[in-house]
Amino acid sequence: MLENSENEDLPDVLNLTRDDLDFYWDIWTLWRATDRKFLPSQLMNEPERPLRVMLELDGAYSLIERQIIKQKSEQDKNGRQYD
Repeated sequence: MLENSENEDLPDVLNLTRDDLDFYWDIWTLWRATDRKFLPSQLMNEPERPLRVMLELDGAYSLIERQIIKQKSEQDKNGRQYD
């Protein structure tokens, strides 16, 4: 049996679900192995969907931006004012 110098009892039940344990166990062990130097979010894999959405939006924005620059360039060549 483990002795506790401060006479603290271990909790009878952890307030965690099985899903919590399955998901966070590896993150917790890595966090402990790194001497708690990193935030858990730094140790977790980045969710894939937000990155894909951001890249999709960024690609669309870049395309629109290029089209506007091209349109302005053509208008400059023709001596017209911007809309």
